[in-house]
This record gives sequence, C-alpha cells and structure tokens, in this order.
Amino acid sequence: MQNKCLPAPVARFLAERGAGELAEGFREKLAALVRFFRENAPAADPGCLTPARLEYLAALLDCTEAMDEQLYEHYRALVDLFRAEVFRLPREALRADARGSVLVRKAVRMGLLPGELYGPEVPRPRIGVPEVYARIREEERG
Repeated sequence: MQNKCLPAPVARFLAERGAGELAEGFREKLAALVRFFRENAPAADPGCLTPARLEYLAALLDCTEAMDEQLYEHYRALVDLFRAEVFRLPREALRADARGSVLVRKAVRMGLLPGELYGPEVPRPRIGVPEVYARIREEERG
C-alpha cells in the first residue's frame, strides 16, 4: 500500500456510517474494514441500482484500488464483495446509469471484471459534454 490513509471518498463513506476510525492507518485495520463492508452491504432489492448501492460499490472499488495485492487475503475479500454486488445487478441497469457505467469501466480497467462481458456493452458516459463536441469528435475519428 502506498498510502496509510484511504482515498477521501472512502473515508467520507466510512465516516457517514460511523466507522471513520477505520480510514486512518487502515493497513492495521484491514480485517475490521472487510468486516465493515460485509456487514454494511445495501439491503435493497438485488436487481435494483440505488444511490446507496452505487456509493457502496464506489467505496469498495476505491478501497480495493488503494490496497496492495500483497495483502492478498483482504484484497481478495473486497474484490469478491465488489463482484458479488455487481453480478447481482442487471447489466442494463449499469448501462443506463452514468455513475454505474463509470464504476464498471474502472473495474474492467483494474482487471476486477471481465472486459468481454462488461467492457464493450457499457457506454462511455457523456457527462457535461455537449452533443456538438461529441459529434465533432466522431467526425474527426472518421
């Protein structure tokens, strides 16, 4: 692990749920961090993509990215939690939601999700990009 602290969005996620002490010096508290994510999974309909589930997935992904694979047991536990949550969701729900598609793209880039299943199907979100510029870029590509 390069840092002794988790990324700010993960620290905020933990603090909002009363577990802010896990963010500082989290390398020594990895077992407690994994237990926190297991116990605080969103209790919504498995096929429903809610804002709470998106926050949970984003925190899991950022936490996994901040970890080193040398701590394999804890790293693998977080990866398995992330995959289990993503596999419960229909791909159409992830494609329709901009934040969901960004999360999936990041997970594919990190090698946590298979690119052949999630890579080509998840559209690149055009958040804040006017359609004129998008059309110009497409014309420039040929």
